[in-house]
Amino acid sequence: MAKTWRVSRASAIKTIPLRFGNSNLEFEITQRLFSSFTVDAGTRFLLRTIASQFDAAPRKVLDLGCGYGPLGIAMVATGLADHAHMVDRDALAVEYSRRNAELNAVSPKVETYGSLGYSDVPEGEFDVIVSNIPGKAGPDVIESIVLDS
Repeated sequence: MAKTWRVSRASAIKTIPLRFGNSNLEFEITQRLFSSFTVDAGTRFLLRTIASQFDAAPRKVLDLGCGYGPLGIAMVATGLADHAHMVDRDALAVEYSRRNAELNAVSPKVETYGSLGYSDVPEGEFDVIVSNIPGKAGPDVIESIVLDS
């Protein structure tokens, strides 16, 4: 059974918008997570690049290191993915991803759970693995994410 973490609404510092495709998305964020003031330029660039590369939507996406969820949620909300697994090592990020999936009405198509890298990701195939791991994670972490995929 997956663990569920509860986070007080008081820890949400604001809601930020993301217009992507034909979708107007909103994300509750806290200053304790990466990119807590806006959806960062790297995530926006990655979403535009993904959208320009797919002729048909991948069925199943893994968002590794999902943070508060902008990649996986945007992909599902805009039809770039049918289903997304969103994982992060940080319990707070997992809870915000879950909350933001509900806020953007994609929660039936999104699974959020904690995982250190791929350690708790269920066996099976994903059509696409996306990740916007901050560069400060270091070369060893980034290499592991790429090679273990």
